[in-house]
Amino acid sequence: MTEREVLRPVLYDDRKDEVRLLDQRLLPAEETWLALVTADEVADAIRTLAVRGAPAIGVAAAYGLAVEARRGASPERLRAAAALLAGLPALRELYLMGNPAMAWPGARAYLAAALPALASLDGADVT
Repeated sequence: MTEREVLRPVLYDDRKDEVRLLDQRLLPAEETWLALVTADEVADAIRTLAVRGAPAIGVAAAYGLAVEARRGASPERLRAAAALLAGLPALRELYLMGNPAMAWPGARAYLAAALPALASLDGADVT
């Protein structure tokens, strides 16, 4: 038996400057990867549940901004892309309990500042 690579449903291909997402709408019957080159495409993938789970959604959103920046987006476009991604309903309510990143003392405050639309973290209101 050979050792398998860890499955990562969200990747950034820096050679092609594209976000690669495992389309979770088609699992388990089919393994299809999406190649996304704009924050709008990433937002659509999040909205349509092609990517699921708080960590994967957060990574996909961050990569959506990265792909815009690496492709030379203006500061105005980056602000618009950040607002689009931060405003998605999937990024308003996160469940990260048990995630090692939450052990960092400033994690909750950092997430609240980074995601202004975040209303709930682990079931508690974000203030």
